[in-house]
Amino acid sequence: PLAADPQNPLAYGRPADGVYREEQEAEFDMLERLDQLALAKYPDDPKALARIKSYELAFRLQRAIPEVFEFQQETAFTQKLYGLDNATTAPFAKHCLAARRLVERGVRFVQIYYGGNGNAGGWDAHSALLQNHSSNCAAVDQPIGALLHDLKQRGMLDETLVVWGTEFG
Repeated sequence: PLAADPQNPLAYGRPADGVYREEQEAEFDMLERLDQLALAKYPDDPKALARIKSYELAFRLQRAIPEVFEFQQETAFTQKLYGLDNATTAPFAKHCLAARRLVERGVRFVQIYYGGNGNAGGWDAHSALLQNHSSNCAAVDQPIGALLHDLKQRGMLDETLVVWGTEFG
């Protein structure tokens, strides 16, 4: 798996470096025209239909995702609420705020992960428990609280299931 990169939280959510949005749109327009020709010849081909839908979904995601991570669009209050102004909380705060923004846009399943695999220490500590758990809690408590508060004040908590689990669920 890819290591977490706080500068690029969704590695495949953007076009490749050096590819302009207009260029990518032109490529997908051409691909759509070619797909329509194939569908005219083979209108009931389920593999072709599935392939076309997957290309369309990938392109829609690449167009929508960058805006989700433009946190400067949030009010100063919201940025502070999540802890974007604090070096300890900012990395996880970005994940929580992105989760809220994704849910707002209709994404039905969002998973946020913290600990191990490139993030700060994991929760599965067998020594130095006070130090380990204190630093993990310092990084996640404020952003998680902000996410719950934010979802509730926007009326989204009524329809959003939030599950908080550790390595043992």
